[in-house]
Amino acid sequence: MVSSKYNSIWPLPGPVDDFVATLKKVLEYVKRETPNDETLANWFLSNYPNVTKIGIARQYTRSALMHSGLVVYKGNKLSLSQDGLKYHEKPNNNLLFHILNSNVIGFAESVRILGEFSMDLNKFHKALTSELGVSWTHAYGQPYFRVCWLRSMDFVKLVGHNYTLTPNGKTLLESIGKLAPEKLAEIEQKSEAHEEIPTNSITLTVKQDNGIPLEHKTEIEQICIRLKEVEHRSSEFKLFEEEIGKAFKVLGFDTKVLGQPGQTDVLIEAPIGAHKYSVVVDAKTTSSDKIIENQINWDSITDHRRDNETNFAAIIGPSFAGGDLIRRALNHDVVLIETDTLVDLLKIHSDTPLTLLDLKTIFLQKGLLRLEDCKELHENSDSYSSRDAIISKVLSVLINLQREPERTTLEYIRSELGRKEYTEQELFEVLELLTKFGVINKELDNSYTVIARPDIVAEKFITLASSILNDPKNLR
Repeated sequence: MVSSKYNSIWPLPGPVDDFVATLKKVLEYVKRETPNDETLANWFLSNYPNVTKIGIARQYTRSALMHSGLVVYKGNKLSLSQDGLKYHEKPNNNLLFHILNSNVIGFAESVRILGEFSMDLNKFHKALTSELGVSWTHAYGQPYFRVCWLRSMDFVKLVGHNYTLTPNGKTLLESIGKLAPEKLAEIEQKSEAHEEIPTNSITLTVKQDNGIPLEHKTEIEQICIRLKEVEHRSSEFKLFEEEIGKAFKVLGFDTKVLGQPGQTDVLIEAPIGAHKYSVVVDAKTTSSDKIIENQINWDSITDHRRDNETNFAAIIGPSFAGGDLIRRALNHDVVLIETDTLVDLLKIHSDTPLTLLDLKTIFLQKGLLRLEDCKELHENSDSYSSRDAIISKVLSVLINLQREPERTTLEYIRSELGRKEYTEQELFEVLELLTKFGVINKELDNSYTVIARPDIVAEKFITLASSILNDPKNLR
């Protein structure tokens, strides 16, 4: 049976703990002003300094407010739904949960799973996708957005890297019912399955004994494997420095592995004009489980940052002890990055390449880096995935319409895709892009015609990519 609920949900601007406060503000604005899409998008841009992209602002309207069931269209204006009015008049988290759960898949299931297991995001991703029967490709997408909402409503908390129910979450669980006993073993088994690294071409397990030689793996897969191999080889710390350098190079940075006495271990630079920034990286290996406080020379890191005139400083190691080490990192404006966290970042980049401006988010964090707290980075990643998916959908709809034959104006295309799925501006931008690439004709009556099969369109983009990669000036 096909669910009538939406598959996707998005967060709202601000820190995770502030979603509910943001929601109350935006619902008050919608009730008072009944804005259109663009007006509401500009309201987000004006009121939240961290929201700098119009595409992200539109996602808040479409994938957060519309999908939640709190906001509806009346003509081309937005207004509160009956549920939205009910919540606006007497806001409480239990009511909000039930509204979200009635409109979007995965909310009740998330609470039930986390009511039985305390787990990190990767395990939660496997458990939730198994329970829902969906094919979400990475954890820091839809699974992450659900736990963000549950955290904001005080039903879930993050302890270290593991998610678990709060007391309010446990009370909610009693009201919605726990998982059936036969589901528990299945979820536990699937959440413990081998870790995987998704790539643009293939997916391989992160195990060297899976029958595939290391040299046949992708560049990112090889780096992830070697980072984990050498992180505890304290006598071969140079190898760890080299792999860290390779990791940041594949993320798009200019990197220098230095590591000589009086120098930082790795210097990374983002040469992006007015937005440029740089980071000194101290690489720490240990034969034990964790890096402890007396292994770090804080004054030396401060000196390296001053000598290299960098914006940020980072320490990368297998794991970090808490207490004084975290406090010293906060006091010295240093971000602590665990090897597993760097591997997770590489996985995200492999699935949806990130920009150097996106990656700046991780260095703005202080103390222990948790990717779970880098909400803007994951919003950008999901936005790129959604944008890329539009192209395929637009081509498919256009081909079907012109075969009928039916009108192929923007309005008809949007109607075929579902008016709530994409704004006119988003579709117009895709159609204009494809027109400029010579695979769509824009006719005199403002209709559009696909003049190349989708596989030919793909070849055109592949040719463009090859041209960029084959230019010696663009080689890393």
